[in-house]
Amino acid sequence: MVENLKDKINYDVENIKETITELNKALSCPTFGNIELAAISTYIHNIYKGMENILTLILKHKNVVIVKNDSWHKSIVNEALEIGIISNELSLELKKYLSFRHYFIHGYSVKLRQEDLLPLAKNIESVWNNFKQTIVSAAILHPSTTI
Repeated sequence: MVENLKDKINYDVENIKETITELNKALSCPTFGNIELAAISTYIHNIYKGMENILTLILKHKNVVIVKNDSWHKSIVNEALEIGIISNELSLELKKYLSFRHYFIHGYSVKLRQEDLLPLAKNIESVWNNFKQTIVSAAILHPSTTI
């Protein structure tokens, strides 16, 4: 069971790493029009979704049931905080991206504003690194596991 969990987590880890590489390429553009902002927002959403997937896998492994209702995405972060998988500081960071996720899913990419999007984009790699360290530190994954 644990090996299967590691394999599933590593699937998301590899996709997040690749997405961060692409995000960094997009952030190196000299100017940001609607196309660049739409790409950047997609990468941010994908990275957050990957972290959410990992938390969901861990919660399931710990037999925590997440009821799929209108606020189930928020419940994932709250449950992970409540049982000590993530710190309060990390949960606050993740909630910024959860808020963005809601906007991304329900909004229009032509309404994206560079001044709102770029701080999230520039900070997400740091959040990801903190997230990875937290998962390893919480003994979810053995430190020798490559992530």
